[in-house]
Amino acid sequence: MEVNSVEKLCEFFISCAFRRCILSDDFCRLSVFLTPVSLSMIRISVSDTGCGTELDEFQDVYDAALLDKWDGVLSIATTSVSDDEINHMRYDSKEIDSSRRASRIGTEVTFSASEHIDHLATAISIYMAKMLVLQAPKIAMELIVGNGRVILRSSCVISVANADRIDHLKLGLESYVSKHGNRLTEACNSCFPIGKKFRFGAGTVRLRGKRRSGGGQVMDIVIILSEVLYLRDFSPCSLPQTSVVELTNMQWKKYGLDLKSVSEHDGVILLEWQNLPPDTRIDMAIHTYNKQLKPVPRISNHMDDGSLTKRALKRALNDLKAKNQHALKIQRYAPDLARTISSLIFSSNDENFQAQCLSLMGLGWGEHSKSIVEDCIKNRIVSVIDVNPSESASLFADDEED
Repeated sequence: MEVNSVEKLCEFFISCAFRRCILSDDFCRLSVFLTPVSLSMIRISVSDTGCGTELDEFQDVYDAALLDKWDGVLSIATTSVSDDEINHMRYDSKEIDSSRRASRIGTEVTFSASEHIDHLATAISIYMAKMLVLQAPKIAMELIVGNGRVILRSSCVISVANADRIDHLKLGLESYVSKHGNRLTEACNSCFPIGKKFRFGAGTVRLRGKRRSGGGQVMDIVIILSEVLYLRDFSPCSLPQTSVVELTNMQWKKYGLDLKSVSEHDGVILLEWQNLPPDTRIDMAIHTYNKQLKPVPRISNHMDDGSLTKRALKRALNDLKAKNQHALKIQRYAPDLARTISSLIFSSNDENFQAQCLSLMGLGWGEHSKSIVEDCIKNRIVSVIDVNPSESASLFADDEED
């Protein structure tokens, strides 16, 4: 992450605190406090009850572009379950000794900077609202300004048994969309009536590390039937150009979508579509992370992002396509249809006819039971749904009359 403004500096410390909470695998709280010191100075505090910090997290955080905004001094408070008191340290980020450790449990980083408090509070609230899309379990977050004015507060998400990160991403994106970018505390019932379900498409791909078993880069994509949210290592950021290229070049028409343009506004990628059904919008969340999470952000290498985006996006679109009502109806009727066809074949007295029918399915005459033939027919009916080219409204088939 390039830290060249007070806003980016805050995002960096929040991102580090968020990862520490995830690594602790326990109930944690992440708090951000903005307190005015004078007309031009703000005291910024980012605290968490995660796994503790190492000072090399802050080694390269100082940027010369911040010279007029921040002097590089950090006040770090740490503690652990065995401590009787809170340990306070003061470091110059330009001269941090990365070999020293700070703590095992609980960290608070405080610094003062020259910035407009309302502007900074708005920027941080948008950033943290995007982090809520991850629906990371066991983590509560809050942003408080001045003398206790709560800008954002979220309660802990209870982890669902056997749920993967992409399952939480689905829930988070649904909440993000229904609350208009998490700007509301409750879902907007006028835009998203109670009982009306979202239709999801989800896909995960993994680029395995060459030397590490169990590691490797992972990308999760969730699509809701047009904003594209991108998160890297649990931190919202701009979509890399390699992924933008894949979004532009994707064969959207295969899925009944007609992409008009791709644009960027304030670091957010916006997709403009043509001929969408009324009251329909498409939102997308992309999260790429390393399977072996570390508290220190890794150096971003976007070389593989394009390939991962292409593969994960195809899986998510295929998943979304498979869940449209027309396809689901065919799949629901497939067993009965297969049973009827197999009964017609076996009830015939014409052995030549029976042999020809079985031959079309690659089965030999007299070698298979009726149940095997029935399963073969059913599988072929279902497979046609997957390989048949999509019509112009394939993702919205349930919006049409039967």
